[in-house]
Amino acid sequence: MSNKRLQTLLLIFGLVTSLLFLAACGGGGDTPANPSEGSKWYISFSGGTNSSSINNIIAYGLDGTEKGKALNEAGLPASVTLRELRGFTFGPDANLYVVNAFKDYSQVLQFKGQLNPNGQYDFSKVFVQHSAGLNPGLDHPFSTVFSPDGNLYLSSRDTNVVSRYYGPKSTIFEPALPMKLPSALQGVGNLYPGTFVPSSTQIQNGLKAVQEAVFGPDGNLYVADRDDNSIKKYDGLTAAYLGKIVSDKLDKPIHLLFSPSGDYLYIGSSGRDAVPRYNLKTGQTEEFISPKSGGLSSPSGLAFGPDKYLYVASRLSNQILRYDAATGKPDQKPFIDGLKDNPEFLILVIN
Repeated sequence: MSNKRLQTLLLIFGLVTSLLFLAACGGGGDTPANPSEGSKWYISFSGGTNSSSINNIIAYGLDGTEKGKALNEAGLPASVTLRELRGFTFGPDANLYVVNAFKDYSQVLQFKGQLNPNGQYDFSKVFVQHSAGLNPGLDHPFSTVFSPDGNLYLSSRDTNVVSRYYGPKSTIFEPALPMKLPSALQGVGNLYPGTFVPSSTQIQNGLKAVQEAVFGPDGNLYVADRDDNSIKKYDGLTAAYLGKIVSDKLDKPIHLLFSPSGDYLYIGSSGRDAVPRYNLKTGQTEEFISPKSGGLSSPSGLAFGPDKYLYVASRLSNQILRYDAATGKPDQKPFIDGLKDNPEFLILVIN
């Protein structure tokens, strides 16, 4: 695909994203409009083998009432086991893609995007997975996101790279194959197949401890680097390094979220138990949710709700907290309290 065509796709992506933001916000602002009663929150959890471990995505109503497991475990083949689920997102084909992060699995699973009669998502296939010979860069994955041109990007904690794979609607190359190296990495040796952002051991300005990676409204890729206490920015087309966001308010950044308006990048600063935000127009980082506000303890997943609140998963207190989207002031009580496992990622699915 030519750079000109990719640039056109990025422009279209930005326009479509803006329209979706406006539609979700009821015409403006930073919070979505009122969804229907069928809308749900979906939350992934730390998982594992303890009695309290949750190895599924759990659905919750807009009032915080638990609705049950979102993924149909009965439909899984014997070769697939859910364990330590992390990032999940809907793809350009409207199917659901889920990171099955346990190191020995290291997969992205595809589930059918249409709910079955029991209100669950049925398993479709393993979309991509670790292979020592063919796909060694995918190792202990964390977050997944689709690019403006419909390809899948995946951060892996044990290799500290962001890899990219041909998306489910690819017609030029087989979906899920590692993509060729971007132009900024041409000539760099000893990179894993599909690498888009290498580790700091492979290239200058690479990643020390990769966490969540997201595309911004400018079409560029923003990556949380926990051990560098920064958010690194890479050109969405070439993977050229464009600089990084640094601030004394960033301490072990993990999760990232752009505001619906596209003006701010919200950052889960786990080392400070806080959520600062970066102003894309001014280049300044400001405190939005102050340390431990509302009982926040190790912020993980971030998402805007339909009610002028920012929802934040408080990982170590097993809660979902919410904060005024304009002021950052905490609500009087947790949205969801007493979760049995540590919450990781959360999204709101509006029906």
